[in-house]
Amino acid sequence: MSNIIYGVDADGDFSAKDVRDAILLCFKKAHSEILNQTFVSETLSLEEVENMKKVDIEMQIRKSFEKTGGDYNNPTKESLISVVNDLKQFAINFRAEDIANKNLTEIMILINRIK
Repeated sequence: MSNIIYGVDADGDFSAKDVRDAILLCFKKAHSEILNQTFVSETLSLEEVENMKKVDIEMQIRKSFEKTGGDYNNPTKESLISVVNDLKQFAINFRAEDIANKNLTEIMILINRIK
């Protein structure tokens, strides 16, 4: 049985980019409710709202890479560690710290297994 963490099989082979994408998914899931409130619209379709949420999350992750000196398009194990720690600090403004810690722990499982 596979150990899937945010779309990545933790027991399989995966890259730093796969972990970056897992961070995107994690962040989207964790902040979906808040983003739904932010992007409420009677004129936009559900698909348009979902696209806006995706862009918003990606921009936040990109900002975190820039802030920590990493490269979004070519992440390294070290840059991912810096990014998830930065994102945790951002997330605790919107989430309970124990939830942010749980998400960080799950992503760190992946980061620690990058070859």
